[in-house]
Amino acid sequence: MDTRRMLAHFYLTIILLAVAPTTLPGQVAAPRESAKDSARRKDTKKEHLLGVSFDISGLPVWIIDEAGNTHFDASVVISRIKSQVEPNIWRSGKAKLIQSTKNKSLVVLAPVSDAHELIDKVSALLGRMKAFAEHNVGVRLSDNLEIATIANQQVLIFCSDPDSTLADQFFAARSENSRLRQILRNNYILQCVQPKKAKELAENGVVAPSETGAAFTIVNIDGKAIADKRFESLSDNGLAQLTEFLERHTKELPDAKQLLEAALAKAKTEDKRVLVQMSGPACGQCILLTRYLNSQKDIVAK
Repeated sequence: MDTRRMLAHFYLTIILLAVAPTTLPGQVAAPRESAKDSARRKDTKKEHLLGVSFDISGLPVWIIDEAGNTHFDASVVISRIKSQVEPNIWRSGKAKLIQSTKNKSLVVLAPVSDAHELIDKVSALLGRMKAFAEHNVGVRLSDNLEIATIANQQVLIFCSDPDSTLADQFFAARSENSRLRQILRNNYILQCVQPKKAKELAENGVVAPSETGAAFTIVNIDGKAIADKRFESLSDNGLAQLTEFLERHTKELPDAKQLLEAALAKAKTEDKRVLVQMSGPACGQCILLTRYLNSQKDIVAK
């Protein structure tokens, strides 16, 4: 074969390989990718994903098998999120919910363009589910009263059907109404209770609302119900009435200067020093520190 024919044969082979690559022995030819699949793959490659993990161990995510063993299963929570929060985004596959058995958590994975709004909505729903999760009313109230005592706040019991329109209105206002949000944050520990817990509520001096409405009951640090108000709706002037009710029953904060002067006088009499703890509303770390100091009273007293 002369040089020209060899070159022509070489170039033809290269062209054929580029246009229609052959399958080597033992290999199976890959199916041709459709234009639709190709476009979807390119879009997926371009879109960055954002993932956020939520602790859901306090929600109904436990099942018991025939042998009596308890297992983590988030299917109920996942189903509710997919049905109530942007159903189309889960059906399309753009966003995913992944349960982590090891961490007892749920991961929301979504494109950055949709993630922030989607995560806020998932967070709000999980917050409501956690707030209304099954619990012993008396035990939860006792824990909340301890926190309220430390934070110089009171307990606000919200008794309502968790899936009612009124509950929707309250949680929306709690998130969007800055005045209500500030009053709740600075003055109250919120405890949500379902009406079916009416017996447990009565044992703690709290009366359940009517079937269609909701009741807000304020409990002071002594565990006594000091005020309550019932609502059939928070629309129209209902929200304004609730805000005024909560504001009227806020607890007056002690005077810091007077507290410090009293502590210094006592320290001088007992030949001790004063430990000053700075704190503020809804300060979780401050509550943990106070609990620790209370558990170490023998050391602190020295």
